[in-house]
Amino acid sequence: MLGLLSVLFAILILVLDGTLMNVAMVNVAADLKISLSDLQTLITFYSLVMGALMLLGGKLADVLGRKKIFMLGVALFGIGSLISALSSKSWQLLLGWSIIEGIGAALMMPASTSLIVDSFKGKKRALAFGLWGGIAAAGAALGPVVGGYITTYYSWRYAFLMQVVVAVFVLLGAFKLRESAPLKGTKIDFIGALLAGLGVTSIIYASLKAWEYGWFKAKKSVEIAGINLAFFNISLTFWLMVAGVILLLLFVVWQRRCKYPLLNLEIFKNWDFTSAIVFVTVLNLAQAGLFFVLPIYFQVLFNLTPLKVGLYLLPITVGVLLTSAIGSRWSRSSKFTIVLGLILSLIAGVILFNIIDTKLEYVKFVPVFILLGAGLGFVMSQITNVIMSAVPAKYAGEASGVNSTLRRIGSSLGTALVGTVFFSYTEDKLRPLANTLHLPSLDVRIVAEVIRHLPAAVSARLFDSFAVVVVDGIKRVSIFTIVILFVVVVWALFVPLRVENNDKS
Repeated sequence: MLGLLSVLFAILILVLDGTLMNVAMVNVAADLKISLSDLQTLITFYSLVMGALMLLGGKLADVLGRKKIFMLGVALFGIGSLISALSSKSWQLLLGWSIIEGIGAALMMPASTSLIVDSFKGKKRALAFGLWGGIAAAGAALGPVVGGYITTYYSWRYAFLMQVVVAVFVLLGAFKLRESAPLKGTKIDFIGALLAGLGVTSIIYASLKAWEYGWFKAKKSVEIAGINLAFFNISLTFWLMVAGVILLLLFVVWQRRCKYPLLNLEIFKNWDFTSAIVFVTVLNLAQAGLFFVLPIYFQVLFNLTPLKVGLYLLPITVGVLLTSAIGSRWSRSSKFTIVLGLILSLIAGVILFNIIDTKLEYVKFVPVFILLGAGLGFVMSQITNVIMSAVPAKYAGEASGVNSTLRRIGSSLGTALVGTVFFSYTEDKLRPLANTLHLPSLDVRIVAEVIRHLPAAVSARLFDSFAVVVVDGIKRVSIFTIVILFVVVVWALFVPLRVENNDKS
């Protein structure tokens, strides 16, 4: 039990760490005397380091021992958190958070699910994966509350110090975990790791910068050594996406020829595994979009603090915790549990579309957020077990690396697509107002702040029009998310999504 708790707390601090910087951005930038754009670069770099090394992290766990790699990841994560907490310069935060924590996370995440495969069988494994999924989903909702509270009443540095303390306890508990037998007669494929890392990095970076650079037609030029990288006036995003796909295709070709491949491509011949991986990638795309616009709605239109936004979203966590524990006990009905969760999420999405308005009536949101959380809890309680049980245990690290990488890509693409839908619409509608007021930016946050500081009569009139634009933009995003969720529901009806015989895996 102590070993399982160490894995769960490791996932919790990973998820909390991912949300901390989003909440504390303004405070961190002011403290380190850097711009928000510079800080955004550090956040982007963290995502790139983690995403690029997930596959390698999974393979290292299989080859060297999952417990060893997990504990190494936790130790690096703790060291990175300590450096981040003590940083007084941006380069120190880059080193501690973006690089060392990013590497630690890439080692921890794949090893965590592999260790559950090693340590548990049957119903106990289903329960462990249910708790793993519930903690991951609940952590995403709790992150703004914890980060907002610490940042508002103490300092963002204490959040990193909290992670150091948790990392120490995780390391102590990890000694109780069972070590896997390292794979014999194999080596690390560093060429494959380089190709996969560069390919994933290109796709994630392109997604994160899509709104700034444009998806196809170049919105801005990007120059290196005087060379404009937006060739033929086509966005750097497009070229990076193309480069990423080519690199990943080269990776696949290399894996077929390599004597000791980084990733055994045979696992993709298992339809249960492949269908579940595609499913979870698309699902993460939809979830990322939803959690992107909800904070914008509450913060921009109603001027709520990050802490209050986190508290407003707390019912989602309640729903997740209620159903993840229940759903984990239904491993024999994994498909039913997942489809039920998707339908509940889809219903919640449709209701949200109808209740989002320029006037806030929060009491309407509470049951919908609980319903949304309940749906996520049911899905998360089963999907990781479905993925990991579909492959033999000796490939658990590789399967976990694929799972973690594609989830990261799905989330990045979801945020990018939703950001494009929302900001394209709002900027187009707000351009006349921005020209009239000589606004420095069309960002809805800046527009809202400027309008609030105008004389009361003018402010009230303009803000009503502004709020309609923002709500309409969010409703367009909601339609996009609802369509994706509907596609995922249909997809779920036609794929296995079953938990295989755990004894074979």
